[in-house]
Amino acid sequence: MLATLRAHALSHPLLLVAIVVALFALLGLARNRFRLIRHRRSPSAPGSGSDLAGLPSTSLIVLLYVAVVIVYTATPAYLDHVEPSVASVSWMVVSGQPAYPDREGAGLYGLPYGPMLFLLNGLTMRVLGASIITSKLAGAGAALASLSLVGLALWRVRGEWLRAMRWTVLVYLMFGAASTWVRAEPLLLLTSGLAVLSLTVPRVPSLLLLGLAIGMGVNLKVSAIIYLFPALVLVARTHGWGASAAAAGVAAVAAAVPYLAFPNVSFAGYLSWLQAAAGQGVRLGALPTALEWMIVLTIPMFAIGRSNIGRGDADAGVFRVLVIASMAVSIPLAVKHGTGVYHFLPFVPSIMFAACADRQPGRLTLAPAMLATFALIAALQVTAWVAAMTSLPARQIVSD
Repeated sequence: MLATLRAHALSHPLLLVAIVVALFALLGLARNRFRLIRHRRSPSAPGSGSDLAGLPSTSLIVLLYVAVVIVYTATPAYLDHVEPSVASVSWMVVSGQPAYPDREGAGLYGLPYGPMLFLLNGLTMRVLGASIITSKLAGAGAALASLSLVGLALWRVRGEWLRAMRWTVLVYLMFGAASTWVRAEPLLLLTSGLAVLSLTVPRVPSLLLLGLAIGMGVNLKVSAIIYLFPALVLVARTHGWGASAAAAGVAAVAAAVPYLAFPNVSFAGYLSWLQAAAGQGVRLGALPTALEWMIVLTIPMFAIGRSNIGRGDADAGVFRVLVIASMAVSIPLAVKHGTGVYHFLPFVPSIMFAACADRQPGRLTLAPAMLATFALIAALQVTAWVAAMTSLPARQIVSD
């Protein structure tokens, strides 16, 4: 029954949101009626809230996520079939083998990821020793660092950083292992976190952070520019198009480093593998689910609060529109064969920044209902995740 509920929730998240919102609306009507009766009988003075009222719940949710990441990292097994391939290729690259072997040659390995994924994972294993556990450390560290960057960015603009941390962790958990697995998504989250932070600092640090994020991102996946484009436009609006050009120059330098520093990393080879991956078809049957996930993920930008970032409400509106448009552009990536809605995950830092960069409260019914929906989906994912990890005979297989 739990597996069926999980499958329906992940396939139709928008329907789940509608059901939960309706329940919250009914509960709100009942609560207001009860309060009216109580007020007529025994009036009482209204209470006052505290800016730190959410600290205990936020701390608990963050600690839960850290615990889940630690458990997954410490378990010598993979949940996704691509993870061991990424780990293996990463080790081969840092051992001197070509990152992108000739597809017509004798090499029987290769993946259409950028070299930064292999180098970061591989160098971690090179320093700490090659193992399943060490192959997961780069992704785990990137996931936790991205969460910290979102909180820091919101704290710098005096936004609702506690609320942002709660929502961000829940959305990370909604995607299951994708926020920490041995693939590009955790590192893309890190680049997105850097891009969001670049929106809160002065001109020079801003263009350096954004340039580093773009240069690193496109060397993880070419599609990273889609995730980072909203930040690039907002930096241009805030600091001028010259700053964006400078950020692009920093990005070009950062993107060139792997190809110049490692002779076994070939740009032409990377393009060859990208060309092969571009031939993958799309699954039209997955389109409705992708559209539902996109809509559900954009709701927090309007439900949590009215954002006021950059120079004012105009910048906030532009940023929202750019995030939504970028998500729409990325839909084909989420419906290609062998992919999924986890392609939306790197948008989460931008979504949360757009949603929480102000102290003005959101709609009373929609925000709690969305939070409850996200918590339910996250709980379904975590239970399935933990059950799978604890049932895998990982240590016996490694020992054998």
